[in-house]
Amino acid sequence: MLFGLAPSLIASRVDLAMRSSLAAPRRERANCKWFSTRGLLVSGQVALSVVLLIGAMLLIESLAHLSRVDPGFDTTNLLTMRISLPDARYDTPQKAGTFHEELVRRVEALPEYVARQPCSQRR
Repeated sequence: MLFGLAPSLIASRVDLAMRSSLAAPRRERANCKWFSTRGLLVSGQVALSVVLLIGAMLLIESLAHLSRVDPGFDTTNLLTMRISLPDARYDTPQKAGTFHEELVRRVEALPEYVARQPCSQRR
């Protein structure tokens, strides 16, 4: 928005006589104030684009490396989750604890469940 605002304001203030002078040779136009402002804005856009492009390339490279990192444990058939309980229904820690105990009991009853060490015992 910033880079597009200044040229549009300058273009809206130029009268027809000024527009006809735009067809003048380049050396005459180079002395105009709006020309240097436009060049500065274009240079800024190019510089910002290069910085963003380099940042995006570094992010993609980091994600590629991260996908190849060995976490140190078997991740096949592993599920992790975070559950957010509604405060209106589970307003006390006892109700939330009961919910979690029931959830663990039901998951352990599934035939696909393989017993693992609970998170609270890992350090």
